[in-house]
Amino acid sequence: MIPALAITALLLGQRANLYEPVKARDQLEIPMTRYLTRDRFGRTISFYITNTADPSPRPVLLFVQDRGAASVVRKPDHLEPVSGEVVKTFGDVFRVVIVEKPGVILYDDPIAEQAAGSEWFRREHTLERWTECLAAVLKASSGIAGVKSGAATAVGLGEGALAAASLAATTPDIRQVVVVGAGAGGKLQDLMASAMRGEFGEERGTSDAMLQKMLIQWDAMRTHPDETRRAFAGQSYHQWAEFGIPNLSESLLALKQPVIIVSGDEDVEVSKAGIETLFTMLRARRGDVRWIVAEMAPHSLLGKWSVVKSALANQR
Repeated sequence: MIPALAITALLLGQRANLYEPVKARDQLEIPMTRYLTRDRFGRTISFYITNTADPSPRPVLLFVQDRGAASVVRKPDHLEPVSGEVVKTFGDVFRVVIVEKPGVILYDDPIAEQAAGSEWFRREHTLERWTECLAAVLKASSGIAGVKSGAATAVGLGEGALAAASLAATTPDIRQVVVVGAGAGGKLQDLMASAMRGEFGEERGTSDAMLQKMLIQWDAMRTHPDETRRAFAGQSYHQWAEFGIPNLSESLLALKQPVIIVSGDEDVEVSKAGIETLFTMLRARRGDVRWIVAEMAPHSLLGKWSVVKSALANQR
């Protein structure tokens, strides 16, 4: 079997030095330039930064996507819908940066039963390693022409909010953090809310039946938190342990940067009580926390990212 790093090198055909930005030879028909860099784990990381005709430096907006093992780019060359809207919405003010998760190959778009990703992805996608990947890209981005250093904004959607908070904790260059579609109670609270609606992953049934199924899987995951082969609700046990158990409110409370919480009023993936709790816990101890509810917006804020843009404009 070819090692994962060797596969990466073969697929990308290029290598980069630690935190050095290298423009990829093979560019895509999207409004972004593809770059490579290398992180402290020795991995070659692929990322995209918006193009601009304006030579004046702009701050970076790092968009950290939600859970899943899908590529940022789909066939034929186009950005997946949420990333595409983020680029279109913020590209006139920021240099938008989006990172391919290690273990995800260009154009990957797993079907539902494979949503937990390849074995390679399941091993790679831990909070520590994903945070380092993002840190490497942010450092590499500062060496690209047209980027204003020291003024980045980190925007995390769903699971990405935890990674954005983890990154901001050790990155002074990040000046503000935006949390989209995430609550204080972790994924257990969200799974419980879904179960009470009679939903657990792709399964449907009575609230009690779905709740019991979910708790059985959750307890099995807690017993085997390092298991990458077993999965439920689209993620391996290891991924649930890495991203489902840590408390987002504790991570955000430790930050020095201002925090903006944004939620869609039609979000059915995240517990509304969890979002309310996240805001109240933060606001009780910090004055630099805001909560904005986007009307008629789903979990992904698809079609409503202008709400976040307005919030950031008011913040400045």
